[in-house]
Amino acid sequence: YVHSTGRRETKERFLATLGSGALRYLEFTLRHRDVKLLSPAAAAVVGRAHVRMAAAGQPRTVDVWYTAVYTLDGGRWRLAVWQTTLIPP
Repeated sequence: YVHSTGRRETKERFLATLGSGALRYLEFTLRHRDVKLLSPAAAAVVGRAHVRMAAAGQPRTVDVWYTAVYTLDGGRWRLAVWQTTLIPP
């Protein structure tokens, strides 16, 4: 998971950050999304979103582009990669 700040976290660290309350997502509104099937077991999603969050107790509102890669595992789609890019105001 790569945040819009450039900070990179493993799945375990990202879930721990969310669980601790250090980062709270308050709103994630999709503005655009394109999905491309890469193979029968992999897909890429590129989208734009409006995000409201609280990081270290400080409110933050941003617009981002994101890229996500999903893989099919045991009949379920699982997130494998997430990259977020901040859209300047």
